[in-house]
Amino acid sequence: HLRVVLKASRSVDDLFWHFEYLVTTLKDVTIIDLFRAYHKHGIAENFIKEAKEGFGFDKTNSHSFQANNVRMWLAVLSYTLTLVFKQLVLSSSMQSKTIGTLRFQLFHIAGRVTTHAHKIVVHLSRSNPFIQLFWFALHRIHQLD
Repeated sequence: HLRVVLKASRSVDDLFWHFEYLVTTLKDVTIIDLFRAYHKHGIAENFIKEAKEGFGFDKTNSHSFQANNVRMWLAVLSYTLTLVFKQLVLSSSMQSKTIGTLRFQLFHIAGRVTTHAHKIVVHLSRSNPFIQLFWFALHRIHQLD
């Protein structure tokens, strides 16, 4: 037998109700515990999705097991470093951004590289809408010393 549970919620700012349904075989679990468990499962699924889409975790292009294994571990390392970067550098509101969004907002910056007196200078565009985020992140990285 299947059990169907419903959760209806509405925040103060919302005009409409939000409905969540669960169909489960679990009988002795409270509704609150069911929704907590399924939400945690959804969060774990989002982490897996981010590892696949943002870091190519699921790519096995080589015929060699060892090459695919190394590629997977590089993806795991990249993902872990990105999580550390989010925790140490970004504001709490930015920590939920995906790697695709962070790449776009932090690294897609028009610029020009010049050399003068044996120095390399990077001139960044001032019209970039995300330039404040770039400078904020760079400032926070410098504070990690």
